[in-house]
Amino acid sequence: MALLSTQRCIKNGTKRCGTQQLSFDSIFAEGKLQDLVIVSAFTDIDFIKKAKRRFIRNLDKRSYGRFAVYLDACASRYYSSDDVKKKLDDLAKNINNQFNEKSGIYLVNCSALFHSKVIISESASEKKITLGSINFTNRAFEQNEEIALSFCWKSKDEKEKRRNEVALKNNLEKYISSLKIEKIPIKKKQSEVPSIRSQLLKGSLYYELKEQNSFRFSLNLPDSYLKYRNKKRENDDAFPLAIKTSNVITLEYLLESLKIKLPFFEDNSLRKKWKSYAIETCFGFWVPLGYRPCVEKDIKKVMTDKLRKMRDLFYEVRKHKNELLNVFVEKLNIIKSDWKTFIEHSRKYDETWRLHENDDVLSLGKDWLESVLTRINPEEKKYEDFRTRLCKGVGETKVPDVWSDDPASAEDFEKSLCDSIKYYLSTKNKQMKKICSAVNSVLGNDVTDVSDKQLLDAFCKAKFVGEE
Repeated sequence: MALLSTQRCIKNGTKRCGTQQLSFDSIFAEGKLQDLVIVSAFTDIDFIKKAKRRFIRNLDKRSYGRFAVYLDACASRYYSSDDVKKKLDDLAKNINNQFNEKSGIYLVNCSALFHSKVIISESASEKKITLGSINFTNRAFEQNEEIALSFCWKSKDEKEKRRNEVALKNNLEKYISSLKIEKIPIKKKQSEVPSIRSQLLKGSLYYELKEQNSFRFSLNLPDSYLKYRNKKRENDDAFPLAIKTSNVITLEYLLESLKIKLPFFEDNSLRKKWKSYAIETCFGFWVPLGYRPCVEKDIKKVMTDKLRKMRDLFYEVRKHKNELLNVFVEKLNIIKSDWKTFIEHSRKYDETWRLHENDDVLSLGKDWLESVLTRINPEEKKYEDFRTRLCKGVGETKVPDVWSDDPASAEDFEKSLCDSIKYYLSTKNKQMKKICSAVNSVLGNDVTDVSDKQLLDAFCKAKFVGEE
């Protein structure tokens, strides 16, 4: 980490330049504070609170003081996270009550990323401006490689010795006052058409979880053997598809060998119902903020049903554990015997398979089934998160702000969105994605020869309102 600050100070009428380590304390003017303005694309709520505490501790009691924070509307996650919105609303109300009418937390709305960073601090005796690469976050000040330029001067200095700094401060104040802002807390909904960036950042990305390894015993058979087995038809019934293609013995296969069929392994149509509220993109399934409650409701319903089925699975596996072990030993011994034939037939005597050297097949099966039972046991608190994640089958993450530093990825994101919407609009499927229906209502009935720009404009204007 290196936080380098190049300072240009005027003290006692003399200009002094130099470098020093930038720290949280160094951004504040000396003396009783009257003004603190923070402009940052990203921030930590706790870091704002830390600055507020420092401001109050050194506040000039003759003045209420101005404590103002300007943040990027999308990067702040104010519109996309209920938790962040509540925390920012509470903090903003507190700031509004403690300081003057110009104080508060302001969200800056612009089509591109609001990436400006400046800190203006003013006391009765000194003024300080800090410009640079630093966002107002704990990580920026404590971990990142950053650089900043700092100007400070005494208020009593003669005008001609500080006119450049005063001009800089005035220009920065003009820039800040020109920003398109909304003051938190925001009660009204935005009436204007959002940009494609802000529309996408307000949503969430969902992805399917594939966690079936706990129900699979990995065989680790060499590729040469699998090719041999796939070509050979003799005794083919003893080698299910899972062995020949996935190189595993599955719990489902062992249960079916005992004529036990459990709903847990059946494909549940409800499991994919949430996708009707999503649209495929190169980053995952994108879901608008307005549809998120519907998605969460569908996912929770599936998860509850799946957890119940997992409980039934646990009792069945425990009940038939010995029979399952017998089938496991039988199948593995068949494979070992076939492996020996393969070696003799192909004369690949240097080919090895670790399980062929292990004579204690029963112990292998016992250890594996015990591991399965432990993980799916509803009484095992240690694996509660695993069971929930497995039965939920879906993960969620926030949309990455690729527009800020990766234009190529942003272009891919928008292009994949357009391609998906065009596909569903062209199929005229009765089960059309709800997102596409909302976009279609903006475009009208004629969706032929619609350009990507027209499609994205319609996407920005579309209203994604969830069902009651």
